[in-house]
Amino acid sequence: MRHLNLLPALLVLALLAGCQPAGQALYVGATQAERALYGFLQHRVTLGDLGISYYEGGDPARDTVVLVHGFTADKDNWPRFARHLLDDYHVLIPDLAGHGQSTWNPDWDYSIPAQAERLHRFLQKLQTGPVHIAGNSMGGFIAATFALEYPDRTRSLALLDAAGVRSPAPSPMDERVARGENPFFFDDPSQFLAFWNFSMQDPPWMPRVVLEHLGRGYVERRADYEKMFADFAGRDLLDDRLGAIRAPTLVLWGRDDRLLDVSMAHVYAAGIHGARTVILDGVGHLPMVERPAESAQVYLDFLSSL
Repeated sequence: MRHLNLLPALLVLALLAGCQPAGQALYVGATQAERALYGFLQHRVTLGDLGISYYEGGDPARDTVVLVHGFTADKDNWPRFARHLLDDYHVLIPDLAGHGQSTWNPDWDYSIPAQAERLHRFLQKLQTGPVHIAGNSMGGFIAATFALEYPDRTRSLALLDAAGVRSPAPSPMDERVARGENPFFFDDPSQFLAFWNFSMQDPPWMPRVVLEHLGRGYVERRADYEKMFADFAGRDLLDDRLGAIRAPTLVLWGRDDRLLDVSMAHVYAAGIHGARTVILDGVGHLPMVERPAESAQVYLDFLSSL
């Protein structure tokens, strides 16, 4: 899910300057302006036939934090959270393969181990050394898998409403999927507003014209998203491997998450030795979008305790 709290002044500037349709102009212009305002630069790196677009900010001499977005999302989920880290950390925010401005290829494997391996190659290319890695939703699943597969490259792990384990209690999304109604997939762009509100308990303001633009993107890429979902959903789960995670771990969850039930936080916390758990009231599936300053402070407190 592509989410950003678009500042009204930036929206006006984007509309005046843009030549694209209004919703696209507002979204692109505002995300670019806000990213620049916070001090992030956009780069691209090539790994064979895979091009990865990413944001970078902070001092490269400091410890690196890597932020990993979820399914159908992109790097624009993170800047309002990540700006709070820049005084103390070097921050990298990549678009995963198949997402955002990174390469999509329908013939590739989009399983979690495959995405974790691509992330590893990305970090090797940038010569980062060991990193603090944090991920949301599918990105949390990837981050946890990364910590398992590349322990020497992992300083710490943070899981924000992370997929990857079985849920003790079914979420509203689980119930809908059981009825054959996956909320990620729809044919009418107007349905995106319902999905937006379903995914978050406290969504940021977004102009309707931008929501319509994002909805069109979901409809246009439905077949791509269905292929990626089939590659990872319900596969390579970590329940039986959590005890092997040795990195210091933060489990941060929105109590009102409708996609991944908060009971999953306790599975992660019980399985990973010494994991710290923080549950945010009044927050849904995307803490870093719904409460960026609060969730960033929780993360900074965790990092400072290491």
